[in-house]
Amino acid sequence: MPEDSQTPSSAPVPPTPPTPFMPPAPEVPAPSPTPSPAPGMPTGPMVSSMPFQASGFAQPVVSTHSVVTGSRPRMMKKPMMVAGIAVVAALLIGGGFVFGFYLPNTPENVYSAGIENTGKAFDALVSYSKSQQNADYKSADFDGTMKVASPSASFDFNLNGSTDTNGNATAGINLDVMSNKATANFRSIHAAGNTNPDMYFQLSGIKNYLDSNGLNSLDNLDGQWILVDHTLIDSYTSQLKDVTPGGVNPATVPSYAQIQDAETKVQTVNRQYLFSTNASTAVPANEKYLGQTHESGRTLNHYKVGYNKDHLNTYIQSVANALDASQLNDWSKKANGGKSLSDAMQFSQLESDIKSSKGDYTFDLWVDTGTRLVSKVTFTDTNPADNGGTFTVGQGYTGGDEYPFTLSASTKDASGNPQQFTVGTTVNTKTNKVSMTVDGATQDATGKTTISFSLNATPSKQTISVTAPAGAKSVTQILNELGLGGLASPNSANTPLIFQQ
Repeated sequence: MPEDSQTPSSAPVPPTPPTPFMPPAPEVPAPSPTPSPAPGMPTGPMVSSMPFQASGFAQPVVSTHSVVTGSRPRMMKKPMMVAGIAVVAALLIGGGFVFGFYLPNTPENVYSAGIENTGKAFDALVSYSKSQQNADYKSADFDGTMKVASPSASFDFNLNGSTDTNGNATAGINLDVMSNKATANFRSIHAAGNTNPDMYFQLSGIKNYLDSNGLNSLDNLDGQWILVDHTLIDSYTSQLKDVTPGGVNPATVPSYAQIQDAETKVQTVNRQYLFSTNASTAVPANEKYLGQTHESGRTLNHYKVGYNKDHLNTYIQSVANALDASQLNDWSKKANGGKSLSDAMQFSQLESDIKSSKGDYTFDLWVDTGTRLVSKVTFTDTNPADNGGTFTVGQGYTGGDEYPFTLSASTKDASGNPQQFTVGTTVNTKTNKVSMTVDGATQDATGKTTISFSLNATPSKQTISVTAPAGAKSVTQILNELGLGGLASPNSANTPLIFQQ
């Protein structure tokens, strides 16, 4: 990425982003017309009256008529008058520049403001997340697309549907595989008193594909609704529970409240160690200003940053303690055979790695000079054995209701071929819509393969109604017709090994 270094004094005056959550950037009043600066004074955007307004002093008035000496007036000489005005103007311009513009925009202050403001921004997002816990959503609408292009095969599809908190769902997919078009439909119906729902599947437009692959005997499945009854699903999940450590149903997921409680406790630790410039606790340390870069119309201050090894170790211990003290730990003990969350996530190994490290690693950090928020942080793999690579965490908030975040990686495989992936998530705090994107590219001797995926979900307080399709055949019946009936029994010898004890 090209860098364009320049002095802090030439940076634009940062605007205040209109947002209900993010902390506003320092606001500088628009400069009023001022005389030209005196020789030797710094140039650039000026704020002529800020020091006086801020201190409560009135603007000085220079009389052009006379000054009184004793009781006898006499006219001021024109050169003296011009010199006096020039001195006052120089003080106004110089003072306004230093206090109103230069000091807040020095690399050190932009860095500090970026770290602190980003911490406050995450506080606001955690608060937003907590508010959603009590929103009483009953369903969500979703839609998405996916495109894959490679030298050997390409396909794309789009989907849309709805789902609710009771397990009812409906979805439709339009699929195009190398000019072979097909549609897939799905319905899920949860009856009161049942643990799992009944699931229905339908594939249409697959006859030509079946025939071209010698599967003419399956032509009757084109357009046929297939039922997977909840009793069959109960049988499989029960057997999975028997072979899972701790006897936990693998379909069990942590509750929103458990996740949110963990987020809140970890963010408290983050504010003390990560989003801090306090020398006694801050993990980031010894930042070095490398100049400015320009990206997507934004001006970013670029820094090379190190870390305090002792503070990092304390931070990791504090995060582990916060997770174990959260409600999410109750779920972990059930899902991981009695292990606490910190043990399941192997925090002890991470602490050991930190203690054995040299402590001289540095990473790249960029702060948006307009929003005063950390724009992105890039970690570079310095181990030649791993073929190098970078991992970047970023956020692109510039105002409004949408908050975009990205995780991206750029590396090489064992043969030295490049691989790139980016996962993006955007939260709209007005509509509560969540959008996710995945973009990737790999290359080998046969050529380049690209993948692009997007998914949007918007919550709703409305319920959905799903009806069972007419003429559906059970999956057991279809397997029996194909002579594969044993696969429908979770206790048969044909059951996949993952389901067998």
